[in-house]
Amino acid sequence: MNKIVVISLLVLGSLVFFRYEVDMQTIWLSFGENLNLLALFLLIPLYGTLMSEAGYLQALKTAIARRELTKKQGPIV
Repeated sequence: MNKIVVISLLVLGSLVFFRYEVDMQTIWLSFGENLNLLALFLLIPLYGTLMSEAGYLQALKTAIARRELTKKQGPIV
């Protein structure tokens, strides 16, 4: 799903730039300003996939479940 969003945003943005004949400097500057948004859509799923495939996700779930059993901590008010 994230790939579809990123690709559609890039394609639509490119079409808008070409439609209004924007110069290359403006294109590069706008790409740089929105790089953090693109990184969110690309890197977070990548890290999640790597953690899941390496077994870290299951280990983290097990550690949290074990901690919940031993601490018995209630909700913080």
